[in-house]
Amino acid sequence: MDLDRVMDEVGHFGKYQGFCYFLLSFSIYYAAIAGLSYAFTAGDIDYRCHIPQCDGPDPTYNTEWMKNAFPYENDKPKRCERYAFSDASFNVSNALCQSDVFDNSSELICNDWVFDDKELTIVNQWNLTKCTGSQWKRTIVGTVNNVGQLIGFPLAGYFSDRYGRKSTLLVSILVTCVLGLLRSLAWNYEAFLFFEFVVAGFSGGIYNSGFVLGLELVGPKARVIGSAVISCFYSMGMVFLAAIAMWASNWRILQAIYAPGLVCVAYYWLLPESVRWLQSQGRLNEVKEIMKKAAKFNGVPLSDQEFSKFELTPADTKPEEEKQPVPKRSNAEAFKKVFKSKILLARLLNCAFCWITNSFVYIGLSLSAVSVGGDKYTNFMLVAIVEIPAYGVTPILSEKFGRRLSLCGSLLIAGVCCICFAFIPE
Repeated sequence: MDLDRVMDEVGHFGKYQGFCYFLLSFSIYYAAIAGLSYAFTAGDIDYRCHIPQCDGPDPTYNTEWMKNAFPYENDKPKRCERYAFSDASFNVSNALCQSDVFDNSSELICNDWVFDDKELTIVNQWNLTKCTGSQWKRTIVGTVNNVGQLIGFPLAGYFSDRYGRKSTLLVSILVTCVLGLLRSLAWNYEAFLFFEFVVAGFSGGIYNSGFVLGLELVGPKARVIGSAVISCFYSMGMVFLAAIAMWASNWRILQAIYAPGLVCVAYYWLLPESVRWLQSQGRLNEVKEIMKKAAKFNGVPLSDQEFSKFELTPADTKPEEEKQPVPKRSNAEAFKKVFKSKILLARLLNCAFCWITNSFVYIGLSLSAVSVGGDKYTNFMLVAIVEIPAYGVTPILSEKFGRRLSLCGSLLIAGVCCICFAFIPE
């Protein structure tokens, strides 16, 4: 069966494909959420030394006497030091913590802290301060997340090829959402880290199988548009994540964001399997039914008689004795062919280098958005929103200038902009 010819008749991106992409959007949202939520759950917050004599039983981060008690750095009190009392035996009260009771020539290291209570992250949940040398526990969360995705992506690819894109996507999204909800019950840092790893691992299957399923439901002429639409869904997921994080201001409450994702169980009945995967498995009757449904949805008449013209190829019309069986090649043979060809190997290494570079820059810019000046939630949203017009321009540039020139130009412009960051004043 010539699927490309069928797509010419049915429509490369019609109403039916649009409906399928609408369904896929929910799952792609959660690929973004699971992949970048640690920017908020493990976000850094302000804290200072706790001074029992001044803070009282219910301390708050901002006080009137802060400048008297702490050395300052970049307009903020130092996190691990405070001034000693001018008279060590003098016991002051909250109202009397004036400048004359502190010796600003003598700094002490503290072992208890008061956190800014505007939000709850794992930093103030489990005292992950640089003063105790445990700040690495906060930063390693992103590493664990990316390791989980590194393992999840190839596994998802294997299961997607073996059991189908739809099945892999359905399992990935449901398990991700269930584990995401369970993460809100993490009883200690180690449990949180475990959930971070497994959620990220299964989320790799969401984007991997969802992206491939989306592209295999459209015709060749709509693949660039299809990839741009799916990428827009990812950006919208980032905006959704930042909006909920702003509202919740609590990493445990933020995990409720996974609850709506459970409606994706409806994929079992509403979302079709990839027609190209079904064709590769020899399940042509199912391909036929899906394409007939797509034709009806797109308003294209396609009867059984008309469909039959796509079912015969020149090879099929040959006498039985002249037909040659098509040899099946294993993945190992495919890899051997790549490594034996200098051209294919160079292209593989080039594409791998581009993906690694893009990942570093993309994740780096997304995470740095929460640490620069201004509101971190707004910054994160803007970094995500600015991608959408870029995705809209991509199909136009790709068709006009080709994939290679568009990619080269994008990398050069992005690289120059990243270098220019170094010259922006503090």
